[in-house]
Amino acid sequence: MSSRRGAWDRYRAAAVEGPSGERPAGPDVRAGRLRALASDWWSVDPAPPVAAAGRWRDLRLVPLGAAAWLGAAVGPFAVAPGLLAVLLACCLAGAAAAATLALALRRLAGRRSSPHRGACPTQAGAAGVAVLAACSCLAAAAGLAAAAGHGAAERAGPVGELLAHGGSTVATVEVVAAPTPLRGPSRFGAEPRFTAEGRILRATDAGRSFAASSAVRLVGGNEVGRLRPGTTVEVAGRVVPAARPGSPALLSAASRPRVVGGNPAGLLVGDVKGALRASSGWLWQDAAGLLPGMAVGDTADLPQELEDAMRQVGLGHLTAVSGANFTLLSASVLLALRAARAPRAAASCASCLVLAAIAFVVGPEPSVLRAAAMGAVGLVALISGRAGRSCSALSGAILVLVLLQPDLALSMGFLLSVSATLGIALFGAPLTSMLAARMPAWLAVAVAVPLSAQLMCGPLIVLIQPSFLTLSLAANIAVSPFVPIVTVAGTLALATCTWCQPLALVCTAIGGAAAQSIAAIARLLASLPGAALAWPEGLVGAGAMAVMSAANAAFLWAAFSPAGRRAALRLVRGPADCARGAAASAYGLGPGAPRGPRRPTGRGPRGSG
Repeated sequence: MSSRRGAWDRYRAAAVEGPSGERPAGPDVRAGRLRALASDWWSVDPAPPVAAAGRWRDLRLVPLGAAAWLGAAVGPFAVAPGLLAVLLACCLAGAAAAATLALALRRLAGRRSSPHRGACPTQAGAAGVAVLAACSCLAAAAGLAAAAGHGAAERAGPVGELLAHGGSTVATVEVVAAPTPLRGPSRFGAEPRFTAEGRILRATDAGRSFAASSAVRLVGGNEVGRLRPGTTVEVAGRVVPAARPGSPALLSAASRPRVVGGNPAGLLVGDVKGALRASSGWLWQDAAGLLPGMAVGDTADLPQELEDAMRQVGLGHLTAVSGANFTLLSASVLLALRAARAPRAAASCASCLVLAAIAFVVGPEPSVLRAAAMGAVGLVALISGRAGRSCSALSGAILVLVLLQPDLALSMGFLLSVSATLGIALFGAPLTSMLAARMPAWLAVAVAVPLSAQLMCGPLIVLIQPSFLTLSLAANIAVSPFVPIVTVAGTLALATCTWCQPLALVCTAIGGAAAQSIAAIARLLASLPGAALAWPEGLVGAGAMAVMSAANAAFLWAAFSPAGRRAALRLVRGPADCARGAAASAYGLGPGAPRGPRRPTGRGPRGSG
């Protein structure tokens, strides 16, 4: 048993700290399992030296991901004749110039090298920067080409004229995402309105009938709200052109959608989600709606009051399938298989298969692909055991996503996901190490993860919801013990609800209890006065929130880090010394001030008397 425990401890240290990390001093396992577990749980010793290993970060893919993102974002606006060709020519010319410079610098460094000193490090480093610049120019060109090709495919043929100018049509639409309710007042009275992402397969315009494959957003009443992903419907309505480049046009339904077919895979996913809702229907109302929402993003039965309360305290992200869901589930499978002494390669492949299966069940939506990519970033960091690779994995995910789905480049959800993942990758480990010196390790992790994400996402959230959520951090800390339980139990219930109903009921009971706790916390905190304060809108509010986030980060660094305290003291002492020197000069007490008469010593001149 001791040998198995030693192997597990070595694996856990390698997964968290990397191959070269050293295990921190911990409780002696010979003192008893319960005693060692309690000592480790309530330990206030400094966290493992993750931050030290995280000082080195592989950032070579960051310029490539940023350049591809920029190219994909600019592509939809380059619609003027010849403008796209000019931009692509500039990118290719920049890549050729940078590659030529890199080749020249490498040759020059090789000529100046010697057998004893090797190549010149300055010129070798400059050559590497030039290579990186060339690759970044090529990535920007790839992003431009992907966005232009995607837009041309969407606007090709008669459907492009229909989507660009609008008009009445009878269209065959495939629903690709679950309908969501529209907020705000409606000109249709008290009837609720729903919107569903879809693709036009066939449409009519000015007496012509033609095939198509273009994205569209279907808007309608309760009939649209009851549609399932994968369903193909025929509907008459009016097309409204897109409000901005990169966003789909609207198809306002004027008739009841008539189901004419369906995608078998999409209908199967819809049946599985329906079985999960049926399995959790016996729970409390809040838990019955929140459990499917946190497991697979199905918010059809989520009460509106609970949804508003969760948004008011910063918990609205729990009902949207995010990268944290994919990372948690795939990491659970990885650690479970490794605990069963499965080979590392087999456990990694099983985790990847679970990640792909979850993405298939949730739905092939752009937001789900984005979340799966962010989850893959966390899985790569866990498998590799190297904290410095997380930024490279994130940049690689951005590069792949914007080339496959160029519309994501202009999506606020994509920007929020990237910002949250980047915040956790950059600030998660340092914050955990700093906080673990003043509080238990489990509490330090619970505070550091949402805080690091909030520091990066705060300015962006203000653009969507112009309010200051005073209890957001407290709410995320309070629900952090229940989120993994709901996610894992809900996923197990989803996997067993179609073939083992008793096991599914046990999983829904466990997940439902945790979900009801989250709902109670959200309702309690939302009822407190001052939970959401008014905040300026637009860029002014985002700038103010960015300043506040920077100030909070500086305060945490000064409060919990010795280096931060020394920097704060130097920052305070500098103005204080200047003020003291100015006051001394004003009152004639400075080092250059003339001296007054000397105080009498009480003795007469020498030789008197």
